[in-house]
Amino acid sequence: MFSLFETFIVVYETKSFTLAGKYLFISQPTVTVRIKKLEEELKSTLFLRGKHQEIIPTEAAILFYPKAIAYLKKWEEDQAEVQKNLLQNILSKLGFHTVLL
Repeated sequence: MFSLFETFIVVYETKSFTLAGKYLFISQPTVTVRIKKLEEELKSTLFLRGKHQEIIPTEAAILFYPKAIAYLKKWEEDQAEVQKNLLQNILSKLGFHTVLL
Protein backbone atom coordinates (compact mmCIF):
# COMPACT_ATOMS: atom_id res chain seq x y z
CA MET A 1 0.00 0.00 0.00
CA PHE A 2 2.90 2.33 0.72
CA SER A 3 3.88 2.57 -2.95
CA LEU A 4 0.26 3.16 -3.98
CA PHE A 5 -0.10 6.04 -1.52
CA GLU A 6 3.27 7.49 -2.48
CA THR A 7 2.41 7.34 -6.18
CA PHE A 8 -1.00 8.92 -5.58
CA ILE A 9 0.56 11.82 -3.66
CA VAL A 10 3.12 12.53 -6.37
CA VAL A 11 0.49 12.38 -9.15
CA TYR A 12 -1.80 14.63 -7.12
CA GLU A 13 0.98 17.17 -6.54
CA THR A 14 2.47 17.15 -10.05
CA LYS A 15 -0.83 16.67 -11.90
CA SER A 16 1.10 14.39 -14.25
CA PHE A 17 1.56 10.64 -14.53
CA THR A 18 4.72 11.21 -16.58
CA LEU A 19 6.31 13.59 -14.07
CA ALA A 20 5.30 11.30 -11.22
CA GLY A 21 7.08 8.42 -12.94
CA LYS A 22 10.23 10.49 -13.39
CA TYR A 23 10.15 11.66 -9.77
CA LEU A 24 9.63 8.12 -8.45
CA PHE A 25 12.09 6.54 -10.92
CA ILE A 26 9.40 4.27 -12.36
CA SER A 27 7.76 4.10 -15.77
CA GLN A 28 4.58 5.99 -16.60
CA PRO A 29 2.72 2.69 -17.15
CA THR A 30 3.72 1.63 -13.62
CA VAL A 31 2.25 4.89 -12.29
CA THR A 32 -0.96 4.13 -14.17
CA VAL A 33 -1.13 0.58 -12.78
CA ARG A 34 -0.60 1.80 -9.22
CA ILE A 35 -3.29 4.47 -9.51
CA LYS A 36 -5.72 1.96 -11.02
CA LYS A 37 -5.00 -0.46 -8.16
CA LEU A 38 -5.62 2.26 -5.58
CA GLU A 39 -8.84 3.25 -7.36
CA GLU A 40 -9.95 -0.40 -7.21
CA GLU A 41 -9.17 -0.53 -3.48
CA LEU A 42 -11.04 2.72 -2.83
CA LYS A 43 -13.79 1.93 -5.35
CA SER A 44 -13.46 5.51 -6.61
CA THR A 45 -11.98 7.33 -9.57
CA LEU A 46 -9.17 9.57 -8.37
CA PHE A 47 -8.14 11.44 -11.52
CA LEU A 48 -9.75 12.54 -14.77
CA ARG A 49 -7.74 13.23 -17.90
CA GLY A 50 -8.22 16.67 -19.37
CA LYS A 51 -6.87 18.19 -22.56
CA HIS A 52 -3.19 17.77 -23.36
CA GLN A 53 -2.66 14.98 -20.82
CA GLU A 54 -3.82 17.27 -17.99
CA ILE A 55 -4.68 15.35 -14.83
CA ILE A 56 -7.65 16.62 -12.81
CA PRO A 57 -8.17 15.32 -9.26
CA THR A 58 -11.70 14.17 -8.50
CA GLU A 59 -13.56 14.98 -5.27
CA ALA A 60 -12.45 11.55 -4.00
CA ALA A 61 -8.80 12.48 -4.64
CA ILE A 62 -9.21 15.83 -2.89
CA LEU A 63 -10.74 14.05 0.11
CA PHE A 64 -8.14 11.28 0.11
CA TYR A 65 -5.02 13.46 -0.31
CA PRO A 66 -4.67 14.64 3.33
CA LYS A 67 -5.38 11.10 4.53
CA ALA A 68 -2.61 9.72 2.31
CA ILE A 69 -0.20 12.37 3.61
CA ALA A 70 -1.11 11.46 7.21
CA TYR A 71 -0.66 7.75 6.46
CA LEU A 72 2.85 8.27 5.07
CA LYS A 73 3.79 10.57 7.95
CA LYS A 74 2.61 7.94 10.44
CA TRP A 75 4.57 5.27 8.54
CA GLU A 76 7.75 7.36 8.75
CA GLU A 77 7.19 7.94 12.49
CA ASP A 78 6.65 4.22 13.04
CA GLN A 79 9.82 3.36 11.12
CA ALA A 80 11.82 5.85 13.20
CA GLU A 81 10.41 4.41 16.43
CA VAL A 82 11.30 0.86 15.41
CA GLN A 83 14.85 1.92 14.49
CA LYS A 84 15.22 3.83 17.76
CA ASN A 85 14.08 0.81 19.78
CA LEU A 86 16.38 -1.48 17.81
CA LEU A 87 19.34 0.80 18.44
CA GLN A 88 18.50 1.05 22.15
CA ASN A 89 18.36 -2.76 22.38
CA ILE A 90 21.71 -3.12 20.64
CA LEU A 91 23.33 -0.52 22.90
CA SER A 92 21.84 -2.17 25.96
CA LYS A 93 23.24 -5.55 24.95
CA LEU A 94 26.63 -3.95 24.46
CA GLY A 95 26.48 -2.52 27.98
CA PHE A 96 25.71 1.09 27.13
CA HIS A 97 23.02 2.64 29.28
CA THR A 98 22.23 5.82 27.42
CA VAL A 99 18.78 7.20 26.78
CA LEU A 100 18.15 8.13 23.17
CA LEU A 101 15.75 10.98 22.48
